[in-house]
Amino acid sequence: MPARNGPVAFLWERLNSVMKRIISLLAHFRISVRLAMITLAYLAAMSVLAYQTVTLSESDIAFGEKEKLGNSFQRPVEQLLSEVTAHELAALRLSSEPISPLQENVDKSFANLAAVQSQYGAALEFTEEGLAKRKRSEFSPDKIKARWEQLVRDLPNLTSAEIIARHQELITGFRALFAHSGDTSNLILDPDLDSYYLMDATLVALPQTFDRLGAIGSEIGMMLATQSELTPSDKVRISTHLAMLNETDVARTTADLETSLNEDAGANGVSPTLSQIIPPARDAFVSAFSSLSGLMTLLVEGRGVVSSEQFVDNVSQARDATSRLWRASAGELDSLLDTRIKVLEKNKLHALYSALALFLASTILVFFIQASITGPLSESIGVLAGGSDRVSNGVSEISSTSRALASGATQQAASLQEIAASIEEISGMSRHNSDNAQQATVLAQQVRDVSERGVNSMGDMSKAIEAIRQAADETADIIKIIDEIAFQTNLLALNAAVEAARAGDAGKGFAVVAEEVRNLAQRSAAAAKDTAEKIRRSKELAEMGVGQSQQVDRALTEIKEKAVKTSEIIGEIAAATKEQTTGIGQINDAVSELDKVTQGNAAAAEESAAASSHLESQADRFRIVVSDISSMLYGRGAHDTVMQKAKKHSKAPTAPKKPAHRKAMVDAPAPSVVAAPPRPMEIPPSPMRASRSEAEMLIPLDDNDFQGF
Repeated sequence: MPARNGPVAFLWERLNSVMKRIISLLAHFRISVRLAMITLAYLAAMSVLAYQTVTLSESDIAFGEKEKLGNSFQRPVEQLLSEVTAHELAALRLSSEPISPLQENVDKSFANLAAVQSQYGAALEFTEEGLAKRKRSEFSPDKIKARWEQLVRDLPNLTSAEIIARHQELITGFRALFAHSGDTSNLILDPDLDSYYLMDATLVALPQTFDRLGAIGSEIGMMLATQSELTPSDKVRISTHLAMLNETDVARTTADLETSLNEDAGANGVSPTLSQIIPPARDAFVSAFSSLSGLMTLLVEGRGVVSSEQFVDNVSQARDATSRLWRASAGELDSLLDTRIKVLEKNKLHALYSALALFLASTILVFFIQASITGPLSESIGVLAGGSDRVSNGVSEISSTSRALASGATQQAASLQEIAASIEEISGMSRHNSDNAQQATVLAQQVRDVSERGVNSMGDMSKAIEAIRQAADETADIIKIIDEIAFQTNLLALNAAVEAARAGDAGKGFAVVAEEVRNLAQRSAAAAKDTAEKIRRSKELAEMGVGQSQQVDRALTEIKEKAVKTSEIIGEIAAATKEQTTGIGQINDAVSELDKVTQGNAAAAEESAAASSHLESQADRFRIVVSDISSMLYGRGAHDTVMQKAKKHSKAPTAPKKPAHRKAMVDAPAPSVVAAPPRPMEIPPSPMRASRSEAEMLIPLDDNDFQGF
């Protein structure tokens, strides 16, 4: 993502703004127009590509045509180069050829050059401006012709050196014409190897050979004609010419031709005549130069005598072989250029036909694609338009019913809550009473048990008191017996004391014992008397206790009987209270279950109302999506008209009859708290609503929905 500040962010914002404007503008067109725009954009790109391909082909064809112009321009120049070289030898009287026919031939060649210049001179920049731009103003064909005419006029008065210099000046001009035609006709930039090396032979190597043959013929011919013996410097000069001739001219020419033959199959196909015409001409060229090289070798080594006529004749033969090779090479160069031009024209036509076929195929394909998209979409939009209205109406009714149901369920739940609270309070009081009754039953049972134990204890106590009374009677009898015994003991003690007194000193100890027994008997008598009194009192109290115990026993028996009756009544009350508590608990449980069910119904009704509201909003978004699709299909301007037609043709089902209690449910107040509904599947935002700030929703379609397409 681009940076948030800086020029990149500014450019990004501008680009985003422009894209939004373009999208908003395109949204006004129907989908068929937009598809046509896509096709036109694609075809425009393909047209540009085809145009560039055709233009490139035409440029290559023009390139080859211009090469042919250069090659055509060189033909009279080559004739002039060959004829002027022969004229030089004739002017030096080294050749037996008559000079007048040679001059006429040169004049004819200049006439041919003038005709070619008038036809191709402007295209090849043989104008004052074109020559001046390459610093060749002095080598214009007219100026070279003027020099030739001046040479013809001055020829009778010229020396041999001047003749050689004048002819060399003309040959230099001809080579400049070769160079200029090669530069301006694209020959020097030939793209194919076979034609390039033929061009190098005809444009550079062979003209240079003509030039060297002229120099060799005039210079060495004059040496042989004017000197009886060659000097060492002459031999060095001849050796230099020989080396240059073999290594620079012949070797380069044969290498160019051999490369052209080898590379012929790699360009635009094998030339049918190149391998037939070039090798014989090349072999004749090599043979002629071998003869000339042999003579020059003899001259350098001094192993024989070579006349000037013989040498010049060999030079002439080499010149003629060079001329024939040049013309054969130039002809084959034209043939190769023609073959290349034909291939390029064929490629151009193929590109044009391919572009036309692609255009037609794209147009037909777009037509079928448009029909396959707009047809089902139009039908689907009609169904969706009517369906969205029916869904919206149904959802509105469901929403109203759900709100009324939620309100009634909420009120019912509130009433049940109050009833449940009251029953719960009564149930609590009943449980409390039941607990108290149970406790009272337990206490009554305890009182009954205690009273029974009290009655039993009282009976036991009465028996005990009666036993005590009887024991007291028996004790009184025993005390009476003890009293009698104490009385008898006292008497016996008195008798013993009397007898001890009678005994005197012998009975003093017995007297003491008798006294003590007497005292003991007295105390026993006193104690028995006191005990008898107490026993009598106890007996009286025991008799009173027996009477009281009998009264208490009767009271306790009566209490026991009342306690039994009370316990039975309290038990019955406790059982009834327990049964009442159980019934109230069951009622409370039932009301609690009913309250839970009512609460669940209320929550479900509230969720249904909330879901209906959400579904209603989804239905609104559904209508928006239908509107977006209709706008995309028919354009925003035609949207309303198309939607009315779609609704008119869509079949709306009859709405279900409202229930009788609907009005009462609708009139009920809406619930104040609505439970959160489960989240339904939300429709993703639509990219077509660029004018809306909120994300729009798309139609959630699955794979089955596209089977009609």
